[in-house]
Amino acid sequence: SGKECPGKIDDLWHAAKNSGGTFESARSAADVSTALQAILNNIVGMSSTVAPVALNTGLAGGDADHTYIYQAKFYSSDWHGQLLEIPVNNADGTPSINTATEMTIPSSNRLILTHDGAANDGTNGALFSNWAGLSPAQKYALCDTDCTIDDHATPDISDDTFTNTTLAESRLAYLSGDRSNEGETAGQFRSRSSLLGDIINSSPAFVGAPGFRYLDSIEPNSHALYSTFKYNNRSRTPIVYVGANDGMLHGFNVDTHEEVMAYVPQSVYKNLNQLTDQAYTHKFFVDGTPTVGDVLFKKGNTDGSDDEWKSVLVGGLRKGGQGIYALDITNPATGYTSTNAQNIVLWEFTDANDADLGYTFSRPAVVRMADGSWAAVFGNGYNNTTQDNAVSTTGNAVLYVVNIETGALIKKIDTGVGSEDDPMMCVQNDGNQSSCGRANGLATTAPVDINGDNITDFIYAGDLFGNMWKFDVQSNDSSDWAVAYTANSTPKPLFTACSAATCTSENVQPITSRPEVGRAPGQYGLIVFFGTGKYLGGDDVLNDDVQSFYAILDNGTETVSGRSQLLKQEILEEKPFSNNSNTLIRVTSNHTPSATDKGWYMDMTSPGANANARVQRGERVVYEPILRAGRIIFSTIIPDQTDCIGGSGWLMELSAWNGSRLTTVSPFDLTNDGFFNTDDFVSHDGDDVAVGGMGFDQLINKPGILNANGKEFKYTAGSSGNLVKTTESPDDSGFGRQSWRQIQ
Repeated sequence: SGKECPGKIDDLWHAAKNSGGTFESARSAADVSTALQAILNNIVGMSSTVAPVALNTGLAGGDADHTYIYQAKFYSSDWHGQLLEIPVNNADGTPSINTATEMTIPSSNRLILTHDGAANDGTNGALFSNWAGLSPAQKYALCDTDCTIDDHATPDISDDTFTNTTLAESRLAYLSGDRSNEGETAGQFRSRSSLLGDIINSSPAFVGAPGFRYLDSIEPNSHALYSTFKYNNRSRTPIVYVGANDGMLHGFNVDTHEEVMAYVPQSVYKNLNQLTDQAYTHKFFVDGTPTVGDVLFKKGNTDGSDDEWKSVLVGGLRKGGQGIYALDITNPATGYTSTNAQNIVLWEFTDANDADLGYTFSRPAVVRMADGSWAAVFGNGYNNTTQDNAVSTTGNAVLYVVNIETGALIKKIDTGVGSEDDPMMCVQNDGNQSSCGRANGLATTAPVDINGDNITDFIYAGDLFGNMWKFDVQSNDSSDWAVAYTANSTPKPLFTACSAATCTSENVQPITSRPEVGRAPGQYGLIVFFGTGKYLGGDDVLNDDVQSFYAILDNGTETVSGRSQLLKQEILEEKPFSNNSNTLIRVTSNHTPSATDKGWYMDMTSPGANANARVQRGERVVYEPILRAGRIIFSTIIPDQTDCIGGSGWLMELSAWNGSRLTTVSPFDLTNDGFFNTDDFVSHDGDDVAVGGMGFDQLINKPGILNANGKEFKYTAGSSGNLVKTTESPDDSGFGRQSWRQIQ
C-alpha cells in the first residue's frame, strides 16, 4: 500500500523483487493501468531535482567574479528535463538563480552517436540518426511491431531483412530531434515541450582543462608525458555532460550553452520505441552519473613511442539498463564530428559480456592498476537475475576491472555472496520461512591509493546484504587480485552492517552508496566511512528500519566482527535554533573513544519523549560522504510515505575520527552573520555546544562545495527543485589531499 513516487512508478518490478514477492492485479491489468495513470495525473506539472549539482570549480579565486553551478531538473508534466548554469557570486557564495542560463538542444544537425552493436574492436562508433547504419537488433527494437521482418520467428535476426520501415525511420528521426510528427492526432508521436528528456539521478559532470595531478613518472617507460598533455589542452573547450531519460548522454558547450554531442548506449534500445508513444509512462534510460578521467592509451610499441594520453568518459545506466559505456572526450572542439564517430565511441560492457552484471547503479571509477593497465572499476549493480537473455545463476555481488581503452575484462572478483545468502526471510508455499533468494549486488566502489604513486592498492565497496568488502589489487599480476580477507578460503567482508550487536535476518542494513576512505590518525590503517539504507524501489519509501552511519578501522590484518567493537555516538536532541525558529538543528553526542574501539557508529534515529525512546522515521544515507579537514560530512533523507518525492533530510557534520560533535567551532553559520563562534552554539544539558546537523524540509543530496572568501559554501539540490546554500566554517587545514581514495 501507499503512493508510489514518480521516479519509481515504472520500477514496481524492482520493489517486488527486492521484497521477495510479486506484483499482481487484484482484478485486472486494466485496473493496474488506471491506478498508475491516476498517480501520474496527481503529479502533473511537478518539477523536481534528485541529482546532486556540479560546480565548474571547487575553489573560487583569481580575478573571476563567479563560479558556476550546473543543476539538472525534471518536469513530470511531459517528462522533459532542464540543465541550468547558475552563476555564483564568489564574494558571498550566493547563487543567482534569476540569471541562470538554460542549456539548449538544436532541432537539426545534431551529432548523435551510438554503438554499432557488434563486439568491441575499436571501430564501434556509428551515427544514431542513420537508419541504414544501425544493426539488425537496433532496427528490430525501433520497429516495435511496425516493420516487416523476414524470418521474424527465429531468435537470431542478425541476417534478417527489414521492409515497411517508414514508421520506424520516422521514430528514429523523432528521437534525433525531428518534431514534424509530434501532435495529438492519432498516429502521430508524443508531443514534447523540450528535446531534453527528464534528468532524475544523473548528476552533471563538468570537464574543462585536464586537472589531475599525475607525475610524468607515473608511466616511466612511455614517451607520452602528462605535463605535455595538460599544457596542450589548457584551453580546451569546456563541456558539461549529463545523462537523461530520453535515451541519451548529452554534452553541452558551456560557452555557447548548446548541445554539441549526444550518445545512445546499446542497452537502452529495447525501450526507445516507447518514447514516441502518446500514452507514454515514464521509463529510465541513461540515468547514471558519468565519470571522467585522464588515462594513457598504450598503442603497442614496446618503447612507448606511440602512447597517447586521453580524457575518457565512462558511464552507467542506473535504472535504465545493464550496461557501461566509454567515450573518448579528449578534443570536443575538433573531435566531435560525424566522421570521427569510431574514435569517440570506445566500447560498451553489458550483461551479454558477463551475466552477473546487473542494472548498473555502480558509478565507474577510472584508475591505474598495479599491472600497468588503466581501467574502469565498478560493481555489478542490482537485479542481475532479471529474466532476459543473460541471467546470473548466482545473484552474487561481484567487482569488475575493465580495460579502459578496449573494454576487455581484466579481472572479475566474485564475493561469493548472492541469492543463497539473502538475509531476508519469506514465507514459502508450504508455510515455512526461508531465505527470499533476492540477488545481491555491489554498489559504487572507492579505489584507494595508499602511497601516493597514483596506482590503486585497494578497492572498497558495499553490497545490498550489508557487507563492506575490501579487495586487494596490489599485485602486478591481475590473477592475484582478490577479496582481501578470507576465512577457510572463503571471501570475508571487512564488516557487516546490522542495527544490533548480533546480526539477524531482521536487522541487516543495505549499503547502496560509495564509501569514503581516510588515513587513521596516530596509527597504522585506514578508516572506511559509509552510511546504510536503500532508496531504489517503490517499497523503499515505506521502509522505516533503523539505518546507521559507520566509520570502520581497517588495520590491514583483521576484520571487525560487529558494532560491539565500535564507539556508539547518538542523536541527543532535535529542536529549532533559538535565534531562528525556521532552522532545525541536531545535537549529537561526544562520547569518548577507548583504545580498543575499531571505529564508531551513529544510528539515524531521533530522540523520543524520554531518554530510552528512539523514533524510527526511515532516515537513511544514500549518498556518499565527504571527508574534509578531519570532518565527515554526509546527508540523510527521510522519504515522505504519502507525498511523491517529498520528505525531509539532514546535513550532518561530525568529527571524522570519533564521530563526536565538534568542540571548538560551529560547523554552520546559524546566525547568518558571517562568523563562526559561540553565537552559533546551542544550549544542551546546561552547556553551550556545537550542533551536529542542520535540518531541511525536503529531500537533499550530496552537497557541492565551494571555498571562497574565507568560508565554505555547500550547495544541495532539494527534491522541491530548489537550490539551497549552507554557509559553513572553512577548511582551515589547507587544500591538500583530504583522503586516500583515488579521486577520479
